[in-house]
Amino acid sequence: MNSLRTPLLLSLLALSVLFVSPHKLTAQMFTETSGSNTRSFLDNVTLSSGLSFMSFTSVGDLRAGEASFEFDHPMLTLEAQLPSIKIGFRVANGLVGLEDPAARSIYAELGRRLRIAGESSFQITAPIAIRTDFMKVSLDKSPSIFSQSSFQARGGLDGLIRLAGGQGVFVFGGGGAFGFSNSQGSIFGGTYQGLFAHSEVRVQPRALDAGLFIRVTAEASRYEIDGELYDYDLSGWGAMIGVSF
Repeated sequence: MNSLRTPLLLSLLALSVLFVSPHKLTAQMFTETSGSNTRSFLDNVTLSSGLSFMSFTSVGDLRAGEASFEFDHPMLTLEAQLPSIKIGFRVANGLVGLEDPAARSIYAELGRRLRIAGESSFQITAPIAIRTDFMKVSLDKSPSIFSQSSFQARGGLDGLIRLAGGQGVFVFGGGGAFGFSNSQGSIFGGTYQGLFAHSEVRVQPRALDAGLFIRVTAEASRYEIDGELYDYDLSGWGAMIGVSF
């Protein structure tokens, strides 16, 4: 574990410097998407909601009497996004689990989208972000709680295709995440690893001041915590609809 901490912390520090650095510093590394309609579609303020059909599965060796937090329920998702900031909330099976576990997740993300190739009609971009995510799963009949706070570095590649007439854009891509996850107040409880993919269509009709979009996502992540009680996989797919301003 110690061998992983130093390079990851250096990577997170480098990302933080990139986010707060002046435009000239990032321009030396990449050409940002700017001055085009594509930027106006992707950098608007957005509000969205949807369902994520998730499975939460133990990958540890639970001993007799230990609580299982496994669930296979849709998670209601609410999300708001500014040009560089994303915040969201997901909940499954209410706030208190009776017969089945209840799950809730709150996350916040700071990111940038950097253009690496292409013109206004087609572009390849590299979204990068740092993200913090609090995941809690509880069962009313058990005193134990799955409570994890993760801090992640995320990155990937996206393709952007402008739709006919210039009134929309199709976005597709994916990437990965890696970070630390701490359990119930510990400084370092273990690691978080994840893969994600998405596709999205955004349109902005001429008659409307607001845009509309539909997004489909898929994800697979793993919490590997010291010991095996809190080793779990979270995977599934989701669909969201939203508006942009």
